[in-house]
Amino acid sequence: MHARTTLPANLVRLAEHRQGVLTRAELIGAGLGSNVIARMVRDWQVLARGVYVVPGDHDRWLQRVFAGIALGGAGAAVSGRTAVALWGLGERPSVIEVLSSKRRPASAPWLRWRRDDLDLRRVVSLEPARVCLEDAVVDAAADGSRSDALALVSLALQERRTTPQRLYDALHRRARVRHRALLLSAIGDSAAGAHSAFEHLYLATVERAHGLPPMQRQYTVPASQHDADGAYERYGLLIELDGVRYHDRAADEALDVLHATHGFNTTRLSWGRVDSDPCAVARMVAAVIGYDRLRRCRRCP
Repeated sequence: MHARTTLPANLVRLAEHRQGVLTRAELIGAGLGSNVIARMVRDWQVLARGVYVVPGDHDRWLQRVFAGIALGGAGAAVSGRTAVALWGLGERPSVIEVLSSKRRPASAPWLRWRRDDLDLRRVVSLEPARVCLEDAVVDAAADGSRSDALALVSLALQERRTTPQRLYDALHRRARVRHRALLLSAIGDSAAGAHSAFEHLYLATVERAHGLPPMQRQYTVPASQHDADGAYERYGLLIELDGVRYHDRAADEALDVLHATHGFNTTRLSWGRVDSDPCAVARMVAAVIGYDRLRRCRRCP
């Protein structure tokens, strides 16, 4: 780190902890004069007005996270997809989302400000500061597509990073949330055994919408101990909902042949097929199990 001899020891430690990020206010607070600061920061990177990076080997994404929090002022914390990434549930976004109570925080092209208008939001005291996992998931899910929202909620619950009740509570603290009905349904379905976004899609648009009898979810096939996504055991039908892009095709075919020799036929469904025409999928399943009380949904032709 350059200028280590001129920086006070407490600022050296702070910079090392925050991926090299220091603010002008912190330099002044350490007793450094304007002329000293001007000479010192001449070779430093400027992330935003009054926010610098001391030279060194740092994580550039985390630099921006720490810089955003510094610009956000007292009580600032990252939220949305940025917080989700810090919680280990998603990729690092290029734009850093920061929750701030400042009226006019400084702007930067890599920053997105969110007003802290909800006193019910919880901010956990970790570094970098972030909103709690449940609020992060709700915010990120509301900002994304329907499929992305389902996938994120499913991942958080499947990895047991939170509970359905905690996500329910986070949703109910908000007066308005995009995809609210979808998220509430997904949280409930996950608690009931729909462990993935795809399983929720099948449950909502194929099974429930058309009145199909519920399949046994996460069914363990006795002959192979394989956990199928679902089964109509009485009719010898296995349902796999993961799609071929998540599987080894040759291994799947061998497994399907093994199951067939023990009286189970396998229907493999892709996301695109279920999403684009759930009505046709429902009719197909009903035909296989001989179910003649299928009801029409609002999408049925």
